[in-house]
Amino acid sequence: MADGQMRWVTRTYFSRTARDAAWWAAHVRFVRGMDAPGQPPAPAAVSTSTEAAEEPRPQPEPGVRAPRSEAYDVLAGLGRREPRLQLSEGDCVQLEHLVGEWLARGAGREQITQALTSGLPESVHSAGPLLRKRLETKMPPSPAPLPEKDHPGEQIVGAVIMCLFCDEDETTTTLDHGVCLDCKEAIARDEAAGLTGDVPDTFLARPRAEVDVAARMAELRSATARPVLPAPRPRR
Repeated sequence: MADGQMRWVTRTYFSRTARDAAWWAAHVRFVRGMDAPGQPPAPAAVSTSTEAAEEPRPQPEPGVRAPRSEAYDVLAGLGRREPRLQLSEGDCVQLEHLVGEWLARGAGREQITQALTSGLPESVHSAGPLLRKRLETKMPPSPAPLPEKDHPGEQIVGAVIMCLFCDEDETTTTLDHGVCLDCKEAIARDEAAGLTGDVPDTFLARPRAEVDVAARMAELRSATARPVLPAPRPRR
Protein backbone atom coordinates (compact mmCIF):
# COMPACT_ATOMS: atom_id res chain seq x y z
CA MET A 1 0.00 0.00 0.00
CA ALA A 2 0.99 3.65 -0.33
CA ASP A 3 1.61 3.97 3.42
CA GLY A 4 3.94 0.97 3.50
CA GLN A 5 1.41 -1.42 5.05
CA MET A 6 0.58 -4.87 3.73
CA ARG A 7 -2.72 -6.67 3.47
CA TRP A 8 -3.91 -10.10 2.39
CA VAL A 9 -6.34 -10.46 -0.49
CA THR A 10 -8.06 -13.80 -0.98
CA ARG A 11 -9.26 -14.93 -4.39
CA THR A 12 -11.05 -18.16 -5.22
CA TYR A 13 -10.88 -19.57 -8.75
CA PHE A 14 -13.08 -22.23 -10.28
CA SER A 15 -12.85 -23.94 -13.65
CA ARG A 16 -15.57 -25.79 -15.53
CA THR A 17 -12.80 -27.77 -17.20
CA ALA A 18 -10.79 -30.32 -15.24
CA ARG A 19 -7.26 -28.98 -14.65
CA ASP A 20 -4.22 -30.66 -13.15
CA ALA A 21 -2.17 -29.31 -10.27
CA ALA A 22 0.57 -27.96 -12.57
CA TRP A 23 -1.99 -25.89 -14.49
CA TRP A 24 -3.36 -24.32 -11.31
CA ALA A 25 0.13 -23.58 -10.01
CA ALA A 26 1.00 -21.79 -13.26
CA HIS A 27 -2.30 -19.92 -13.21
CA VAL A 28 -1.73 -18.57 -9.70
CA ARG A 29 1.88 -17.67 -10.46
CA PHE A 30 1.03 -15.79 -13.67
CA VAL A 31 -2.16 -14.12 -12.46
CA ARG A 32 -0.38 -12.15 -9.77
CA GLY A 33 -0.31 -8.44 -10.61
CA MET A 34 -2.64 -8.62 -13.60
CA ASP A 35 -5.41 -6.68 -11.85
CA ALA A 36 -3.22 -4.49 -9.67
CA PRO A 37 -2.21 -0.99 -10.85
CA GLY A 38 1.28 -0.63 -12.23
CA GLN A 39 1.98 -4.34 -12.62
CA PRO A 40 3.29 -5.89 -15.84
CA PRO A 41 0.97 -8.15 -17.84
CA ALA A 42 1.10 -11.88 -17.39
CA PRO A 43 3.69 -13.58 -19.60
CA ALA A 44 2.18 -15.20 -22.64
CA ALA A 45 2.36 -18.93 -22.93
CA VAL A 46 5.25 -19.84 -25.20
CA SER A 47 5.17 -23.12 -27.05
CA THR A 48 8.29 -25.21 -27.46
CA SER A 49 8.29 -24.50 -31.17
CA THR A 50 8.57 -20.74 -30.60
CA GLU A 51 11.17 -20.80 -27.83
CA ALA A 52 13.97 -20.83 -30.37
CA ALA A 53 15.36 -17.57 -31.64
CA GLU A 54 13.18 -15.87 -34.19
CA GLU A 55 14.31 -16.36 -37.72
CA PRO A 56 15.40 -13.21 -39.56
CA ARG A 57 12.82 -11.70 -41.83
CA PRO A 58 13.33 -12.72 -45.43
CA GLN A 59 14.75 -9.99 -47.61
CA PRO A 60 12.73 -9.02 -50.70
CA GLU A 61 13.86 -10.70 -53.86
CA PRO A 62 15.68 -8.61 -56.46
CA GLY A 63 13.22 -6.72 -58.60
CA VAL A 64 10.39 -7.03 -56.02
CA ARG A 65 9.27 -3.78 -54.36
CA ALA A 66 9.54 -3.78 -50.58
CA PRO A 67 6.33 -3.05 -48.62
CA ARG A 68 5.68 0.70 -48.51
CA SER A 69 4.89 2.56 -45.32
CA GLU A 70 1.64 4.37 -44.63
CA ALA A 71 3.47 7.71 -44.80
CA TYR A 72 4.79 6.85 -48.27
CA ASP A 73 1.27 5.94 -49.43
CA VAL A 74 -0.10 9.28 -48.21
CA LEU A 75 2.49 11.18 -50.23
CA ALA A 76 2.10 8.99 -53.31
CA GLY A 77 -1.66 9.58 -53.28
CA LEU A 78 -1.47 13.38 -53.23
CA GLY A 79 -1.17 13.58 -57.01
CA ARG A 80 -4.52 11.83 -57.46
CA ARG A 81 -6.14 14.27 -55.05
CA GLU A 82 -4.40 17.39 -56.38
CA PRO A 83 -2.63 17.27 -59.79
CA ARG A 84 -0.37 20.17 -58.80
CA LEU A 85 1.23 17.95 -56.13
CA GLN A 86 2.64 15.20 -58.31
CA LEU A 87 5.67 13.77 -56.49
CA SER A 88 8.49 11.58 -57.69
CA GLU A 89 9.58 8.48 -55.84
CA GLY A 90 12.60 10.36 -54.54
CA ASP A 91 10.36 13.15 -53.18
CA CYS A 92 8.19 10.57 -51.36
CA VAL A 93 11.25 8.94 -49.79
CA GLN A 94 12.67 12.29 -48.63
CA LEU A 95 9.37 13.46 -47.08
CA GLU A 96 8.33 10.06 -45.68
CA HIS A 97 9.81 10.65 -42.22
CA LEU A 98 7.91 13.94 -41.81
CA VAL A 99 4.57 12.35 -42.63
CA GLY A 100 5.49 9.48 -40.32
CA GLU A 101 5.94 12.01 -37.51
CA TRP A 102 2.47 13.41 -38.22
CA LEU A 103 1.03 9.93 -37.98
CA ALA A 104 2.91 9.25 -34.75
CA ARG A 105 1.38 12.39 -33.24
CA GLY A 106 -2.14 11.15 -33.92
CA ALA A 107 -2.91 12.82 -37.26
CA GLY A 108 -4.98 10.77 -39.68
CA ARG A 109 -4.42 10.30 -43.40
CA GLU A 110 -7.28 12.62 -44.33
CA GLN A 111 -6.08 15.31 -41.92
CA ILE A 112 -2.59 15.21 -43.45
CA THR A 113 -3.93 15.28 -46.99
CA GLN A 114 -6.20 18.22 -46.20
CA ALA A 115 -3.33 20.18 -44.61
CA LEU A 116 -1.12 19.63 -47.67
CA THR A 117 -3.67 20.30 -50.41
CA SER A 118 -5.69 23.24 -49.07
CA GLY A 119 -4.82 26.84 -49.98
CA LEU A 120 -2.36 26.04 -52.74
CA PRO A 121 -1.14 28.81 -55.07
CA GLU A 122 -2.46 28.78 -58.63
CA SER A 123 0.83 27.48 -59.96
CA VAL A 124 3.13 25.03 -58.14
CA HIS A 125 6.57 24.81 -59.74
CA SER A 126 8.18 22.40 -57.26
CA ALA A 127 5.86 20.30 -55.12
CA GLY A 128 8.61 18.70 -53.00
CA PRO A 129 9.97 21.85 -51.29
CA LEU A 130 6.44 23.24 -50.88
CA LEU A 131 5.23 20.11 -49.10
CA ARG A 132 8.34 19.98 -46.93
CA LYS A 133 7.67 23.54 -45.78
CA ARG A 134 4.04 22.73 -44.98
CA LEU A 135 4.88 19.50 -43.17
CA GLU A 136 7.42 21.30 -40.97
CA THR A 137 5.43 24.47 -40.22
CA LYS A 138 2.03 22.79 -39.71
CA MET A 139 3.37 19.88 -37.66
CA PRO A 140 0.79 19.09 -34.92
CA PRO A 141 2.00 19.25 -31.32
CA SER A 142 3.19 16.17 -29.51
CA PRO A 143 0.36 14.46 -27.63
CA ALA A 144 0.12 15.43 -23.98
CA PRO A 145 0.93 12.62 -21.53
CA LEU A 146 -2.12 10.87 -20.15
CA PRO A 147 -2.90 11.82 -16.53
CA GLU A 148 -2.03 9.14 -14.04
CA LYS A 149 -4.95 7.41 -12.41
CA ASP A 150 -5.64 8.35 -8.84
CA HIS A 151 -4.89 5.09 -7.07
CA PRO A 152 -2.60 3.97 -4.26
CA GLY A 153 0.70 2.46 -5.19
CA GLU A 154 -0.28 -1.18 -4.76
CA GLN A 155 2.04 -4.04 -5.54
CA ILE A 156 1.54 -7.77 -5.31
CA VAL A 157 4.64 -9.13 -3.64
CA GLY A 158 3.63 -12.77 -3.33
CA ALA A 159 0.94 -15.30 -4.12
CA VAL A 160 0.32 -18.63 -2.39
CA ILE A 161 -2.28 -21.35 -2.86
CA MET A 162 -4.34 -22.22 0.23
CA CYS A 163 -6.44 -25.27 1.01
CA LEU A 164 -10.08 -24.87 0.11
CA PHE A 165 -11.29 -26.15 3.49
CA CYS A 166 -8.70 -24.90 6.01
CA ASP A 167 -6.08 -22.19 6.45
CA GLU A 168 -3.05 -24.28 5.49
CA ASP A 169 -1.11 -23.06 2.45
CA GLU A 170 1.42 -24.57 0.08
CA THR A 171 4.33 -23.33 2.20
CA THR A 172 3.28 -25.45 5.22
CA THR A 173 1.67 -28.52 3.66
CA THR A 174 1.27 -30.40 0.41
CA LEU A 175 -1.79 -29.49 -1.67
CA ASP A 176 -3.45 -31.85 -4.11
CA HIS A 177 -5.84 -30.04 -6.49
CA GLY A 178 -6.35 -27.24 -3.97
CA VAL A 179 -6.93 -29.50 -0.95
CA CYS A 180 -4.39 -30.42 1.74
CA LEU A 181 -3.74 -34.08 2.54
CA ASP A 182 -5.52 -33.94 5.93
CA CYS A 183 -8.68 -32.48 4.41
CA LYS A 184 -8.46 -34.92 1.52
CA GLU A 185 -8.42 -37.84 3.99
CA ALA A 186 -11.39 -36.34 5.83
CA ILE A 187 -13.27 -36.02 2.53
CA ALA A 188 -12.53 -39.67 1.73
CA ARG A 189 -13.90 -40.74 5.17
CA ASP A 190 -17.02 -38.64 4.74
CA GLU A 191 -17.49 -39.99 1.24
CA ALA A 192 -17.33 -43.55 2.50
CA ALA A 193 -19.98 -42.68 5.09
CA GLY A 194 -22.17 -40.93 2.50
CA LEU A 195 -21.60 -37.47 4.00
CA THR A 196 -20.41 -35.58 0.93
CA GLY A 197 -23.34 -33.29 0.23
CA ASP A 198 -21.37 -30.07 0.81
CA VAL A 199 -18.23 -31.12 -1.08
CA PRO A 200 -17.95 -30.14 -4.78
CA ASP A 201 -17.80 -33.09 -7.16
CA THR A 202 -14.37 -31.97 -8.38
CA PHE A 203 -12.88 -32.72 -4.93
CA LEU A 204 -14.31 -36.21 -4.53
CA ALA A 205 -12.02 -39.21 -4.83
CA ARG A 206 -14.49 -40.85 -7.21
CA PRO A 207 -17.67 -39.76 -9.00
CA ARG A 208 -20.69 -39.27 -6.76
CA ALA A 209 -23.09 -42.21 -6.92
CA GLU A 210 -26.26 -41.56 -8.86
CA VAL A 211 -29.45 -41.35 -6.83
CA ASP A 212 -32.67 -43.01 -7.97
CA VAL A 213 -35.01 -40.11 -7.31
CA ALA A 214 -38.19 -42.16 -7.69
CA ALA A 215 -37.01 -44.88 -5.29
CA ARG A 216 -35.80 -42.29 -2.81
CA MET A 217 -39.15 -40.48 -2.84
CA ALA A 218 -41.00 -43.77 -2.33
CA GLU A 219 -38.72 -44.52 0.62
CA LEU A 220 -39.44 -41.14 2.18
CA ARG A 221 -43.20 -41.51 1.69
CA SER A 222 -43.12 -44.91 3.27
CA ALA A 223 -41.13 -43.58 6.26
CA THR A 224 -43.58 -40.73 6.87
CA ALA A 225 -46.78 -42.77 6.35
CA ARG A 226 -48.95 -43.28 9.43
CA PRO A 227 -48.57 -46.85 10.69
CA VAL A 228 -51.64 -49.10 10.54
CA LEU A 229 -52.64 -50.17 14.07
CA PRO A 230 -54.26 -53.58 14.68
CA ALA A 231 -58.02 -53.55 15.33
CA PRO A 232 -58.98 -53.71 19.02
CA ARG A 233 -60.19 -57.05 20.32
CA PRO A 234 -63.85 -57.21 21.34
CA ARG A 235 -64.49 -57.41 25.08
CA ARG A 236 -66.07 -60.53 26.49
